Amino acid sequence: MKLFRYLKAYTPVLFFGLGFLFDAVTLDRVDDYLSFIVFSLYLGISFICLKIERDKITNNPHPLLRSFIHFENEIFHFAQGSLLSAFTVIYFKSASLSTSFL
Repeated sequence: MKLFRYLKAYTPVLFFGLGFLFDAVTLDRVDDYLSFIVFSLYLGISFICLKIERDKITNNPHPLLRSFIHFENEIFHFAQGSLLSAFTVIYFKSASLSTSFL
């Protein structure tokens, strides 16, 4: 926990990068149903994190989401990094000239 507090300023970049790398390694095919489910999960996680942020501003956090308040920034950046890498990898796979001949 002490290391986490020390690196608190760098955690958004770190978790964004980890999300990017995680999804770049695990993404298989563009038309895979599991990929669509994972994208929907990341979008849902991002929505929940934005709701937590809004609830922090209004001082009315939901009881089930209170335990995530301390880590919502890192979770949000991980989900957004994963979405960005997934769509970037899909774009380059579909736009690559070398794969169009396969």
